[in-house]
Amino acid sequence: MRKYLILFIILFCIPLFSQTEISKSSKNVISYIDPVPGAKLVKPQTTIIFRTGLNLYEQSLLKKGSISIFGSINGNYSYSISKSPAQEVYIIKTDRNFALGETISINFTDKIKLSSGNRIKSFSSSFKTIPFEIPQSNLQGLVNEIPENELRKLLNNTDNTQGEDEFPQITIT
Repeated sequence: MRKYLILFIILFCIPLFSQTEISKSSKNVISYIDPVPGAKLVKPQTTIIFRTGLNLYEQSLLKKGSISIFGSINGNYSYSISKSPAQEVYIIKTDRNFALGETISINFTDKIKLSSGNRIKSFSSSFKTIPFEIPQSNLQGLVNEIPENELRKLLNNTDNTQGEDEFPQITIT
């Protein structure tokens, strides 16, 4: 009876330990660079950039279906993936921009293998795009230094009394 109990414990525990090893290693296989998981103000035209761990079988990452990208508004996204050899990072460019206010989920499936041949446990991450378009100003960055109305006056000044080499006089009151 004791032999059977020990045999049962061994047969029951070995799969648990091996699965835990694979699960733990999958968290170390991919580390994000941009966007940070859980980010809430990502531009819709963003690319997804990540770095892989040393123990990843690279060809499994490039196979169709190893990564899926799903948006809460637009559904599934097609993408192209490329590797930057200089920085050892992967860049995913979707076929279209994400929608405003969309939650994007990236799923790394169990089709990705470690160099040992074991498959990773699927895991996902998500981020959210900005809820509305942020207007861009050609004066952005200068507005804090000089009041915008004064800056516009200076830039639209058609007074040609200054020489070409002279800088216009700025008076701050």
